[in-house]
Amino acid sequence: MRVQRLREINTLAVLESIIAGRGESSRADVATATKLTRPTVSALVEGLLAAGLVEERESVRAGTGRPKTPLVASSKVVGLGAEVAADHLRVLGLGLDGSTVIDEARHTEVALRSPEQTALQLAELLRSCRERLPQGTRISALTVSLPARISGDGTCVASGPNIGWRDVPFSKLVTDAGWSETPVFLANDANLAAHHEADARPGESFLFLHGETGIGGAIVVDGTPLPGTHGWAGELGHLPLVPGGARCGCGLEGCLEAYVGFHALRKRAGLPDSTCLDTIAGRLSANQELTDQIGHEIGTALAGAFTLLDIDSLVLSGYFAPLAPALHKTLSQALSAHSFAEQIHISPAAQSRGVEVLGAAQASLQRVRADIGDWLSIKD
Repeated sequence: MRVQRLREINTLAVLESIIAGRGESSRADVATATKLTRPTVSALVEGLLAAGLVEERESVRAGTGRPKTPLVASSKVVGLGAEVAADHLRVLGLGLDGSTVIDEARHTEVALRSPEQTALQLAELLRSCRERLPQGTRISALTVSLPARISGDGTCVASGPNIGWRDVPFSKLVTDAGWSETPVFLANDANLAAHHEADARPGESFLFLHGETGIGGAIVVDGTPLPGTHGWAGELGHLPLVPGGARCGCGLEGCLEAYVGFHALRKRAGLPDSTCLDTIAGRLSANQELTDQIGHEIGTALAGAFTLLDIDSLVLSGYFAPLAPALHKTLSQALSAHSFAEQIHISPAAQSRGVEVLGAAQASLQRVRADIGDWLSIKD
């Protein structure tokens, strides 16, 4: 078993080096990067080629040296991500080489449909996407991003107040609706976005506030999002803002989400119900009085978290990211007035839109790494 595990670890190191090389790394380059011997690298590369995880490009000659045969991760090994949001479904497929191989969205009012109806719509969209993938494509897994708290085993929606779901076995519903190609895993949308942002800020510590269907968030310490005991750490949208205030979809009163969540903001701004997630920031940015109020409310609700955690950076994501300049003044004032932090750095996320489904697809690709032995059929 130890020999098998060592081979898997070394194989992963070789695969990661090839992925990082983006089609420019030869066996010799990989050996240098991984500090493995060339014969070892060559044997491991042969296994990756046989498994279809890696492909060889045509040899090229650089100067007077020997020809170089670049290696590239396969675009035909695909991680599928799906997003269930307030007003749309979206499917994104990423190749192991990082390429986008499929990306399709469909408008739908999820809150007006049952979980079973949503599962049928999603399964139909997934099958349509699958039919358009190149022949020979293998899908590692499907990860579904949801605006909800997810059960510990990643199969059920424990609570999704903004879409009206509770204790829904959505993984099974999608399978029963006709998607039997791969396992189906569920994940919280804000957690997926936070992991993506943490990758863009290696080693940094920050609070992450994400505006999407609901208000999600994360606590990131030294580049790692903290899950908490039940996986719910960083639910910033449910910090109290107004004791005894407006009832939140979660059942509590006065939560931040009840005031700056998507549905609440649409109502406060007098926007029509047809206003979608992609356009709400632009509609709000024209109303400085309202954005000043929003900044004050966010700062008031989050201030205690900065004192508790001794973190001095806030990252705004989702529809809050493009609003960062308009929110900055009153948000900074409220944070300073209610926390010990002398100065909190406020910045928009590296990528504010589409990170939920992108994170879901990346999570599905991680299944290749987690199950590398099965992909290679490595045995004792």
